[in-house]
Amino acid sequence: MKSQLIRLIIVLAVLAVLAGALCFFLLLPPKDGGGESSSAASSQAESVWSFPDGDISGLSVQNSEGSYAFTRLEDGSYQINGYDGLERNEAAYASLDAVLGLVKQAVISDPQGGYAQYGLDRPEITFSVKLKDGKSEALKIGAVSPDSTKTYAQTEGGGVFLVDSSALTSLKESPLYYIGKTVSPTTDNYSAVSVKSIIFGGTVREDKPIKLEALPEGEDALSSFAVEQDGFVMDANMTTIQQQINSALQLVASEIAIIKPADSELDGFGLKYPYSSMTVKYGEPVESDVSSGASSAETAEIIKSYTINVGGEESAGRRYVMLEGGAAIYVVPAEDIPWLEYKFTDLCTNQLFLPNIKTVSEFDVIDGDAVYQFKLAQDAEDETSVSIGGRALETESFRKFYQLLISGSGEDLVETPPAGAPIMEYIIKYHDAAKKDTHVRYIPIDDRNVAIELDGRVIYSIRTAYVTKVLESANIIANGGSLPTVDW
Repeated sequence: MKSQLIRLIIVLAVLAVLAGALCFFLLLPPKDGGGESSSAASSQAESVWSFPDGDISGLSVQNSEGSYAFTRLEDGSYQINGYDGLERNEAAYASLDAVLGLVKQAVISDPQGGYAQYGLDRPEITFSVKLKDGKSEALKIGAVSPDSTKTYAQTEGGGVFLVDSSALTSLKESPLYYIGKTVSPTTDNYSAVSVKSIIFGGTVREDKPIKLEALPEGEDALSSFAVEQDGFVMDANMTTIQQQINSALQLVASEIAIIKPADSELDGFGLKYPYSSMTVKYGEPVESDVSSGASSAETAEIIKSYTINVGGEESAGRRYVMLEGGAAIYVVPAEDIPWLEYKFTDLCTNQLFLPNIKTVSEFDVIDGDAVYQFKLAQDAEDETSVSIGGRALETESFRKFYQLLISGSGEDLVETPPAGAPIMEYIIKYHDAAKKDTHVRYIPIDDRNVAIELDGRVIYSIRTAYVTKVLESANIIANGGSLPTVDW
């Protein structure tokens, strides 16, 4: 019983000490500290501004970047003066609402030592609000508080107070901050458009543009696009093509260099004669008019196009870019422009020819003076039959041989085409008389490799072992033999 009484006395004594300490701190006067108010609740509720939102007619900013102004539009949004018609950075405009919603987080009613200690004798930023009655209110932005989360500010003729630093970020920016950085007009709806063609030009291609063109559905080809340069056409490498199509349709800059440049200024950015360019032609879907007789399942398109020009280097790995006919010159990292220096060989497939066997009417394999002339025909049931010299061949065996013929993909690029005579040739003819014959020649480079010349142009090489295997197999099948394998 006695021990319980002692514990009770100790507990009561501790509570008395804590209560006394609490009263002591509550009765202390607020720290002078330049007159900062201790009433957090009242300061947080007090707006920096003395007018209702509906009275605003315009805004202006003065900072180290210069000065610029905004006009308030009928819908309550703002438009920076002199930048009409340019893409808006909506996130930047939204930041103005944070400034207009500032509240005083603490008030310094009697600044001791003057305003210089708060950075308000020569404020870095002045934000002014113009009212419909012709009056205005200005907010001076000073130094950042020691904890970096707040900033000292002052209205004209008023005291000093603290505001949230994060709400002031946009006031440090130049007018270009309020301009959008989207280069490609298709960025917002890129997944819905259908690319018809892309032309890569510029001085880097020495006036020989490369054209990438979508093929009609059902076209006999390796991919859905063909690549053409200087009259030479090949199927596209779709892995590369898909990458560049995505980058073309969604190009966004990292910053803006200048707006509304004069023609005389373009040369300074390397844009008078662009280093590289890309012209995109695409279809944009529109709702079909069902009442006019069009099926609701049909998708109508509007054909549009745009050209993006790439100029000189802004710095290492960064290029000046401009949408032709646009009003801004952007800065874009070169890594975001994969098509910057694309060559024909970057875009075409190394599978040089792969005609569907049903489209071929004749496949000639030429070995010097020997010519193996395989004739192909389709019957009423669309089955393929093959003959040589009027003698029918076993179809399955020829299919293996045909697979060998078209398996000769290019292995290495050939910088300097060899000048010798071919050791093997193909001539492929088609049932469609309007389609040009395909002519392939294999020309020795050295003992181990031959260059593949397709319709007069050499791009890739392949090992000589492929030629040897084809000629051996042609002799076997022409003499009625069968092929056990197509490996070479």
